[in-house]
Amino acid sequence: MPVLIAQSLVFAAAATRLAIALARSGLRGPWPWAAVLLLGASPSLVGWSRSLLTETLSAALAIWLLAELILSWHERRLRIVPIAVVFCAGLFLRYDFVLLALPVAAAGFLIHPPAEALRRGTAIALIVALPLGAWAVRSVSQGLSVLPPFGLTPEGDTLPKGMMAWIGTWIDDQYQLQRTVWQLVHYDYDRFSPPERAYRDQAEKARIEALLAKLRTDYQGQPPPSAIDADFAAEAALRRAEQPMQRWFFLPLRRNAHMWLSPYPSMGWPVEIATAERAAFIDNVRKRDWPALVDAMGRNAGAVAAKAIVALDRYALAASAIILLIAAWRLQHRLLVFLAAIVLVGLVGRFLLSGYLPLVETRYLVPLLAWLNVALLVVIMALLQRRA
Repeated sequence: MPVLIAQSLVFAAAATRLAIALARSGLRGPWPWAAVLLLGASPSLVGWSRSLLTETLSAALAIWLLAELILSWHERRLRIVPIAVVFCAGLFLRYDFVLLALPVAAAGFLIHPPAEALRRGTAIALIVALPLGAWAVRSVSQGLSVLPPFGLTPEGDTLPKGMMAWIGTWIDDQYQLQRTVWQLVHYDYDRFSPPERAYRDQAEKARIEALLAKLRTDYQGQPPPSAIDADFAAEAALRRAEQPMQRWFFLPLRRNAHMWLSPYPSMGWPVEIATAERAAFIDNVRKRDWPALVDAMGRNAGAVAAKAIVALDRYALAASAIILLIAAWRLQHRLLVFLAAIVLVGLVGRFLLSGYLPLVETRYLVPLLAWLNVALLVVIMALLQRRA
């Protein structure tokens, strides 16, 4: 409980910092504090405050970084030390915070001539590199890797690279993790069950099932032998070589579509549906069995309502990115143009990372969802000012 309270206080402090930055940048009246209320009540953000995950703190630091960028725009100079401190804290919290380096770079070039932008960007990078470099040296000295692996077993072993490489050639939905990666964490091959669409043809399915049968018979609860893991790696390499369009275009597109458009994630709200019931939901949708689907929704009415709220909020925020681009172009509101540029650059970075790495959980969108909340509020304010 103390941790939950503390992370919510950090979030509140970051939202307050943002309100101050917005007020200094020209937002008058209640608008800066409306941003605080919007962030505090956002269905996509508020649910994480009850969870001992990184979402509330990563959102708070992303909001704080946005405040420093807005102040930089207002002062016409990139604030080197404040940005570096917030960015460093974000990287120590979660490595995907590095994506926000792209909006910082965009802000630098929007505010300064190229040479000055590069000079200030280099200064920020050097400040951030000092503590991170020291931590990396310490890690290597202790026999650890510089960067953490994608997954670990409870004993601290890295997950088998070949099996993870094969999973990475098809996984595109966070609900596939439960039946694959999370079972691999415990070497539970009996429950390791890829979905039917994981296989590109029956020949591949036969080869993979033969490997899994060997693991289930002889290695349940143990790491896979190197020969079997190498066979999975070979399957992954074969698929990548034979299906380049899947690897570089269709798979990244599906991953991002599921992250933004899936109606199933709870976004931290305590409304998870039992695994078997969820599977029945998805099966009913795919089979278009509407009576069975309506019956399942009736049995889980509260959870369905909460999931609908957070899904609609995410859809609205996704649509607001398009609205933001159009409004910035039509209204030529200076703060709006600046926000549109850095938010859209951030979205492109997230699209690329989530598309080409198996980081498919919707919760990784939280920092950018916070930014979109703020940008949407500025769009509304600019439209009302234009109308007045």
